[in-house]
Formats: sequence, structure tokens, C-alpha cells
Amino acid sequence: MKPPKSGSARVRYEWREWGKFMLAYAIACGVMALLIFVVSTPEHTAALWRDTIPTLSVVAGIWLLWPLSATVKKSDPAAS
Repeated sequence: MKPPKSGSARVRYEWREWGKFMLAYAIACGVMALLIFVVSTPEHTAALWRDTIPTLSVVAGIWLLWPLSATVKKSDPAAS
């Protein structure tokens, strides 16, 4: 199934895809937090705190640009 080209359908599509990612992000961070709590040794869990969670957060922030740009394009009267 191809994504819609423009309009309200495109905006809904972009926000839905970002929402799916955020659900996966929440699950991944929850699992990592559980692992960090269970292992509870800083030398074994430092990579999760220092590398993985911040990287996922950067990806979430960058991905947020797509639904925001689709929303702005839809509301821009010159884009119609």
C-alpha cells in the first residue's frame, strides 16, 4: 500500500507512522529500563544509558519533522 501523496490523508498517515514509532520507542525504552534495573551494575548498563536511549531519542526527534512538515504544508494556503 502506497502512502497518500498529499492532503489530510497524508497528514494522518505521517502522524500514524510516527505514533507507531513512538509506541516501539516506549516499549524499547521500557525493556531497557527493566534490563538496567535487573542487571544493576553500571559497567554493564552504561551503553544502554549512554548510547542506545539517546540515539533512539534523536531518531524520534528527526522523525517528528515529517509529520510536522506534512501538517504545515497542508495548512499553508500557498501549497494548495
